[in-house]
Amino acid sequence: MLLYFIKRLLMLIPVLFFVSVLVFLIMRVFSPDPATIVLGQHASLEKAEAWREQMGLNEPIITQYLNYMNGVLHGDFGVSYFTNAPVTGELLARLPATIELAVIAIIIASIAGVFFGIISAVKKNSIIDNFTMTTALIGVSMPVFWLGMLLIICFSGWLHWVPSGGRIDTLMRPMGGTGFYFYDTLVIGDYEAFFNALQHAALPAITLAGYSMAIITRMTRSSMLDVLHQDYIRTARAKGLSSWRVIFKHAFRNALLPIITVIGLQFGSLLSGAVLTETVFAWPGIGAYSVQCILRSDFPVIQGVVLIVAFVFVIMNLLVDLLYAALDPRVKYSQESV
Repeated sequence: MLLYFIKRLLMLIPVLFFVSVLVFLIMRVFSPDPATIVLGQHASLEKAEAWREQMGLNEPIITQYLNYMNGVLHGDFGVSYFTNAPVTGELLARLPATIELAVIAIIIASIAGVFFGIISAVKKNSIIDNFTMTTALIGVSMPVFWLGMLLIICFSGWLHWVPSGGRIDTLMRPMGGTGFYFYDTLVIGDYEAFFNALQHAALPAITLAGYSMAIITRMTRSSMLDVLHQDYIRTARAKGLSSWRVIFKHAFRNALLPIITVIGLQFGSLLSGAVLTETVFAWPGIGAYSVQCILRSDFPVIQGVVLIVAFVFVIMNLLVDLLYAALDPRVKYSQESV
């Protein structure tokens, strides 16, 4: 197990290296010149050239990449072209908001997806099954930004139940702390601010969870249907065990592995999928911030966001693999299986 973990951990290095090379080349080759965006269209050629020289953009691209990766390995993602602030600090200030939203979304998607998937499998070909699968199909097909706008119109515009954007009311924002508002408000005992943050997170979390919930529902149903037709399930029913005990103790436990895989991968994708959701709801995370930086060709910030998202995604893949051994004793990791 330890050997497998070490080898999988080392495999992350070439993956992240490839991602870093790809995004670096895209930013340098296919993006517009940031000098004209930063300095303005009317900036003189001398000023633009001096700015490029100051930022190291006139050096060979290989030299630029090596200098950039040397900084990344030391925790330095460079300096933003527009704010002149360290990218590391800019991202760390916004990362808690994105993580908090993604965690809430995956909790909603996992609970609802597993529940509806089990019900759909148990009630196969019934009205409930058809309705659930139709809803899941709509959830997979519906654009995130469109779902977000519909929720804003309905629950914020018409019903006035929850705010349409933002993360928390300005006067209730916890000062200092970790940047995770739910944790910070609970630690200081400010329950009014906690529920205010919960109201702000409701619509973006549901919007972000929509696609993942549909995927988890479909996977849960498929996995449960495969297990429910096994001989040991018929044997358990023949012994007189209750239906719910057969479903949850025998069927669901054996159908859990592919579901765990999907949940883990979906959590990694939620960080990248938060771009549209954060933009629609004015959520102050790295998703909305990266959109602003893309529009103004702020190379260092975009590269930092992509590397962080890629790192989280591959780490989630690794954690999912390790969970297999804990959930299924039949899975054995040996040198031959790597």
